[in-house]
Amino acid sequence: AMGDAYRDLGDSQESLKAYADALQIQLKIEDRRGQAATHQKLGEVYASLKNAVEALRHYGLALALWRSVRDLTGEASTLNNIAVVERDRGNVLEALNKSNDAIKIIESLRTNISSNRLRTSYFARYSNYYEVNIDLNMLHSRTGSTANVSAALEASEKSRARSLVDMLAESAVVDQNVSGELRKSELEIGQKLRAKLEAQSTLLSTRHNESEAE
Repeated sequence: AMGDAYRDLGDSQESLKAYADALQIQLKIEDRRGQAATHQKLGEVYASLKNAVEALRHYGLALALWRSVRDLTGEASTLNNIAVVERDRGNVLEALNKSNDAIKIIESLRTNISSNRLRTSYFARYSNYYEVNIDLNMLHSRTGSTANVSAALEASEKSRARSLVDMLAESAVVDQNVSGELRKSELEIGQKLRAKLEAQSTLLSTRHNESEAE
């Protein structure tokens, strides 16, 4: 709690100390879930400080702990965070692999939700994961001319684009009790993602030369 408070105040150094203190307590009582959450928060602070090495070290520890307690939501969150750090370091393929793993987990968990209202809220909560994934796929397609992007990647991403559009369409059936403000927010998220998906689908389905891909 103290670490979060310092973080909200923008005091990164004090938040790091507070999280480190909390981690020592969690280690003593063998609270692995708590340790995972704290390592993730430490990673987030280091990432905000542009210290990729320390951020990835803590994310790696968090990931192992999430898996040890079989917390898929925590695992997906850490994978997405790793993807962002790797992307910022220029490791696009490594970032894409981590992002794909995070998306697989989120989609597998989503299938267990039967209510349209809950599915819409669930998707809105994790929309950033999809945005990161779409951006990474577009970056990966630009590592050379699009002629060098494998046909398998093209097919995979077209399929993913269609699946996500279908999911957005299904989630548009929102319970009438949802507030107008929430519905407006959800629609804005959907429009933003659709625009990115259309751009990605066009890029991957058309063989541009390097200058056009840029």
